[in-house]
Amino acid sequence: MPIRRIRFRLRLSRFSIVIISIGEKSRAGGLARRGAWVKDLRESEKGILVLDAGDLFFKKYTVPVPESELKGMAEKAHLIIESFNLMGTDAMGIGDDDLTLGKEFLLEISRKANFPFLCSNLLDETSGKK
Repeated sequence: MPIRRIRFRLRLSRFSIVIISIGEKSRAGGLARRGAWVKDLRESEKGILVLDAGDLFFKKYTVPVPESELKGMAEKAHLIIESFNLMGTDAMGIGDDDLTLGKEFLLEISRKANFPFLCSNLLDETSGKK
């Protein structure tokens, strides 16, 4: 079988999401800015694959999350998933911060996503499955 060359263009972009910025204007943007960027990119180029590297839902915590913040954090994560669904995200990696509210919450939210969550080094301690 002959070798077939495929030409493609790879464009990588790093995007941080800032959902709420009080008292200052964020240069990083937010979900609305990211959505507009993805829309413009899809309209101007063919074959766009939108991936997210993870650590998407929560900031890094070095101490346990205060009980008073749990509901707001869960609502924020659901908003992010809804927004990523609207953007047509193709896949998302799982970062350690995405497990801040636990495995069951991550499983729950992944079922609401219209895209797969990917991870090669996550092990369920109960079942031993990756």
